[in-house]
Amino acid sequence: MRRSQGINISEKICAKCGKKFIAKENAYNRRYCYECVPLVPKSGAGQRALIKKWALEYKGNKCEICGYNKCSEVLDFHHLDPQEKDFNLSDRNLILDWQVIKKELDKCQLVCANCHREIHSKEKKGDD
Repeated sequence: MRRSQGINISEKICAKCGKKFIAKENAYNRRYCYECVPLVPKSGAGQRALIKKWALEYKGNKCEICGYNKCSEVLDFHHLDPQEKDFNLSDRNLILDWQVIKKELDKCQLVCANCHREIHSKEKKGDD
């Protein structure tokens, strides 16, 4: 950390885009640049909502089966192979590095609630 014109600053690398940025005073634990996250959400719920927004954008913002895209709250991340699942993307304690989250998203399919239920119904019945 160095001082510049009376302000403590430290150079960091954004956990989302990988660009270098300067963390301003009182932002020493900031993990994302000011372009990716202009204001850091104070609550865990706010951080999870931001990560879900990024995850939806990363996966295309619509159901990969039927194309549904009207309400993001009904879009789910379905792990294609449950054996490869490292963590649940909807975990309330999820505050991870974006690169780690992207690796987990790559194991998933973005589906609407209807299609997700149909997938699991077929799995239970043994249909493919």
